[in-house]
Amino acid sequence: MKIYDLYDLFKENVVYHSLPVPFCNLKKGIKMILPTFGEEEDGTVLIGDIENFRLLEYKNKLSTNCTYIVCLNDTDFAEPCYNAGINIIFLDTSLHRALDTISKIYMQKVNGNDTDNTALYQDFWNDILYCRISSQKQVLSRISEFPYKLKRHIALIVVRNQTDLSTSKSEYKTVSNTVYKKHEITRELESFFTDTNLFYTGEEWIVIYSQDKDTSDYLDIDYELFSALLARYSLNAGISYACQLPELLRTLYFTASAALDLGLGMDIKPEISHIYTFHQYNMYYVIHMCAHAYEMVHKTDNLIYLTHPDITRLYYYDQEKSNNLLEVLFEYLKSGQNAGSTARSLYMHRNTVINKLSKIEEVLGHKLDYEKDHFLLLESCMIMNYQHNFARHNISRYFDMHDFA
Repeated sequence: MKIYDLYDLFKENVVYHSLPVPFCNLKKGIKMILPTFGEEEDGTVLIGDIENFRLLEYKNKLSTNCTYIVCLNDTDFAEPCYNAGINIIFLDTSLHRALDTISKIYMQKVNGNDTDNTALYQDFWNDILYCRISSQKQVLSRISEFPYKLKRHIALIVVRNQTDLSTSKSEYKTVSNTVYKKHEITRELESFFTDTNLFYTGEEWIVIYSQDKDTSDYLDIDYELFSALLARYSLNAGISYACQLPELLRTLYFTASAALDLGLGMDIKPEISHIYTFHQYNMYYVIHMCAHAYEMVHKTDNLIYLTHPDITRLYYYDQEKSNNLLEVLFEYLKSGQNAGSTARSLYMHRNTVINKLSKIEEVLGHKLDYEKDHFLLLESCMIMNYQHNFARHNISRYFDMHDFA
C-alpha cells in the first residue's frame, strides 16, 4: 500500500506529516506503539498515543522505514525531534477513533475487494522502476506481500504486443484487425505460469518468474508451449537471465525488454519463435549501451571507427555492388571459419560460399587468416549490423566514394 493512500484515510485530522518512505505494509496488521522497543520490519504500520511515541523518540528507538500514526488526544502539538527515514502522521483525534477508522480500511483492503492483487503489483513495480525501493531489505519486504513466494533464482519475462492498434484499455487489436481481451491473456499466462506472480501494467505483462534450479540459459518452462501461446495472441516475450538478487529486478526488466527491442528492431530471428532471450541478444545490448556512451563522448553517432577496417571496406563494397560479402564473412566467422556450416546457415551451395570467400580475399587483398583477430572481426560485424539495422543509419554517408573493381 502506498503511504499516501494511508494518509488520505486521515487527512481531515492530520495536523502534521512527514512521509519520506513511499510504502507501508498493512498485510501483517497494525501494531501498537508501546514504550518497550523492538526492531520492526520495513513497512510496518504502528499506531498509538503521543506519550508512548515521545518516549521512543526520546530514547532514539524509532524503527526506520516504518510508519507511526500518533494520536494527540487533546494534547498540544509540537513537531517531532526525529523524523529521518520514518513516516510520521500526527492526528488531532483520539486513539479509539483512529483505531476504528483504520481497522475498517484494513478489513476492506486486505480481506475485501482487492483480490486480484493488481494494485499491489503495480505499486511495487512503479517503486522498482522509479528506484523508490532499491535495497535488498526493502525489496524483500515488499515481495513478502505477494501471493506466491519467490524461489531462489529469479528471472523477469516481459510479454507485449508490439503493434497494439486499439485505443481501449481492456483489449488490443493486431495489424490483422483481430481483437483480444487483455484479461483473457492474463488468465492464459496465469494458467501457463502456475503459482507465479504476474500482472498487466497497462502496456505489457510482467512475469516475475522464479525457480529452485540454477541456470545460465534456459528456464524450467516449456518453451514450445509458451511460443504457441504467444503466437495465438500475436505476442512476443523477452526473457532475462536468472539471478539470486531480487533488488536487480529493474536490471532484469531492462535486459528482457532489450532482448525484445533488439531482436525485433534488427530483424534477428529468435531461436524459438516469439521468444527473445537476453542470452541470444546479450552482445547487441552491450553494443547498444556502448553506442550511447560513445555518442555522448565523441558527439557523433558514427560507430565505424570502432570496427576493423576490413569490415568497413566489405560493407562499402556490398553497398556499391549490391553484394552480400559481409554477411558471408559474418556467418563464416560465427561457424568457426567452416565453409560447409556457413553454406548451411545461409542456404547456399558450398561452392557458392567458397567463391564468395575468394572474392572477399580479392577485395581485401589478403587471406582470411583471422586466428588472432577472430573476436574483433565478429564484434565489428555486430557493430556494423547494429548501426545499419537497429540505429537505422545510412552508413554509406560516412565514406568517400571509391571504385572497387
